[in-house]
Formats: sequence, structure tokens, C-alpha cells
Amino acid sequence: MTWEIYYTGLHVPEYIDNCGLDMRIHHIATIEIAFIPPQNLDQVNAYLHKKPIIIFLSKNGVYGFHSWLNDLGISLNGYSIVFMAVGDETSKAIGKKFNQPAQIPEIQNALGLIQTLQAIPKKPVILITAEETRPELPNWLNEAGWTYCHLPVYSTTIIRNLQLNEMFKNTQNEIIVFTSPSTVLGFLISIDTNDFKLINSRLVSIGPTTTMSIEEHFGTVFLESSRPKLSILTGELLAELSSSSIQQGITD
Repeated sequence: MTWEIYYTGLHVPEYIDNCGLDMRIHHIATIEIAFIPPQNLDQVNAYLHKKPIIIFLSKNGVYGFHSWLNDLGISLNGYSIVFMAVGDETSKAIGKKFNQPAQIPEIQNALGLIQTLQAIPKKPVILITAEETRPELPNWLNEAGWTYCHLPVYSTTIIRNLQLNEMFKNTQNEIIVFTSPSTVLGFLISIDTNDFKLINSRLVSIGPTTTMSIEEHFGTVFLESSRPKLSILTGELLAELSSSSIQQGITD
């Protein structure tokens, strides 16, 4: 029996140890990313002088914000800034691009950020996101009376992947790896369905927000990564697939 593992996000791990498993890896992206120039330059400049917290929800936000600053010749050197990030990869990107550490909430999603912010004094916030983002964090900032600037720096386009449509067989030996809610929607569009009610393949999530999207579309998550990092997700997935109970369940 061969495991067919589909990665629906922008990346696959640089190295995968197959742990002795018979498997094939497929990179079938269901999203595309395009960086967009922010519109509110004056507001951002004003916030940078107020010792802000800059919050990144993804590494794409880090890359888009850094590219925009470079295009405008703006340096963050000399500013007093606290960086917050969802995910190890996002934090790593902040360190690479801005040479600064980032605080990572214990719970790696908007709820975790909210809990972290609740425990500290209010400061101005620059919130770096995609053009379309989930409303939980902006809504909470408004309701809690935080002053913030919302800065979309990239757009996510959900695509219908024709290759995925042709390859997908809807069998239990297929593993679908989702790295964002957008990849969930892209997958469903690619296989011409509205939900997971009739899907037999195993659904794997990189974190709570993606899990929420899967469950909102009536899917059952086979595995959620302990941390929102693709290499960790992959290691945990292969360990799970190596278990005798999983192997027995497929062959019965």
C-alpha cells in the first residue's frame, strides 16, 4: 500500500525522511500569493514613532512588509518595536528580515495573540495580514479599545488546480495536507465539491485556524500539527502513518 501525500500550500518540506514508508509526495498548490503595496503610508509612519507592537500572522506578511519598506527606503533601525508572530516559520522570517526576535503566543492563532495582549499594557499595534483575513483579532482589538493600524500587504488567490482534480481518487491512503483556511477552500474547489461529507481521504491540518475551516466544511481532522511548522507537521504525520494500527486499518 502506497501513501499518496498531497501538499496544498505554497511549499513542501525541504527534506522528508520517509521512515520506511511506501509513499509518494505531490505538491498540488491550491492558492497563489501576490504582494500588494499598502495604501496608508502616513499612518504607518506615524505608528512607527509610537513604540508599536507589530503583529504578523504569517511569513508572507513578513516578506510583503519587508519588501514594501525596502521599496520606500524605510528602515526600522532606531525604532522601539515589539514583534509578535503566529508560528515558528513567521518568527524565523522576522529574525531573517529584521534581525529581531519575536514573541510567539502559546496558542498559535488569533486566540493566543488575544490572550497575550490581554496580559500586557495597551500599545499601538500595526497588524500585518493578507488582504482578506479572519475577523477575530481585528474585532477584538476594536472591542478592547486598542489603537491599531491594519496593513494588508499580500493577497491570496484561491485556485482550481486541474492536476489535483485529475489525480485525486478519494481513497483512505490519500493524505491531504492543509496549511491555511485558503488551501481548504482551494482543495474543495479543485475537486468540485462544497464540503468534506463524502471525502474518504485523511485530512491533515497545520494548526487550529485551519482545523476550524476543515470542520466548518464538515471534515474530520486526522491529525493537527502540535506547532504550525511544516517540518514538524510532516514528522508527526509520518510517525502516525508508521503506527501498526493505521497500517492495519487500511489493509482490513
